[in-house]
Amino acid sequence: MIKILVVNIMNKIPKEILDKYSGEGRTVNFDRIPVGKAIDFVGVYGKIPKREYWKGVEKIDFGDGIQFRFMYWTRKVGTKNWVWGQFNLCLSKDLLEKLLKEMERKGWI
Repeated sequence: MIKILVVNIMNKIPKEILDKYSGEGRTVNFDRIPVGKAIDFVGVYGKIPKREYWKGVEKIDFGDGIQFRFMYWTRKVGTKNWVWGQFNLCLSKDLLEKLLKEMERKGWI
C-alpha cells in the first residue's frame, strides 16, 4: 500500500531534494531560457517496493499569467540520489484528486 502525504515543499521535502531545488522564487527555464518564477509547490509522497517519489504540481508565474507544471522527484529505495522529471507523470485517481484538492485549498484553482 502506498503511503500518501500532501505537503508544502518547504516543510517536509527531504534535504537531499532541497539541496537541488531552491523552491519559491527559483527561475524556471524552458530550453535553457528563463521564462518565469516558481511560486509554490504541492506534492504527494509515495513509496512502492523498489522506488519512492514526490509527485506534484509547481505553480509558475510567467509574467503574463500563472501556469502549472506537473513534475516529480524519484529515487531507488535506500539510495541518496533523487532524480527530477517532468515528462510522463503517472498519477492514480486518488493521488490526482489529492493534488487538485490541495491546489484548491491554496486558492490556485
